[in-house]
Amino acid sequence: MYRISKEFSFSMGHRLSCHQGLCKNFHGHNYTIVVGLKSETLNINGMVMDFGDLKAIGDHYFKKFDHAMMIHKSDAGKFLKLQEQMPFLKVLVSEYEPTAENMAKECYEYFKEELAKYAGNAQMDYISIFETDKSQATYSED
Repeated sequence: MYRISKEFSFSMGHRLSCHQGLCKNFHGHNYTIVVGLKSETLNINGMVMDFGDLKAIGDHYFKKFDHAMMIHKSDAGKFLKLQEQMPFLKVLVSEYEPTAENMAKECYEYFKEELAKYAGNAQMDYISIFETDKSQATYSED
């Protein structure tokens, strides 16, 4: 099995609406995302996938998170009123609590769907999301 990975990064704020600790407060992270792909065979160019193609998919997807504030839909009413007063705020309303674990699964599903459009044998292996250099969450279908 061949495996490759590509790293992406962005800065984003969030709040965990049901958390009882410090994460219930608005705060941010400098996220690092590692997208892992696998394939039993290499393409005609001797690659699992061209890193440039993987970069294009990731850059397109991750730009929505960059310098945004992600909140759970239960916070939307309160926070969107604040956004009316400060229209420069970039708000992402999520169906799930914006934890690294939930984000990893969402990212995995996006890349899996995008890879299905790609002419090659590359398959999703995993997504790892680092909130800090010492804290990460990983999602895979294994």
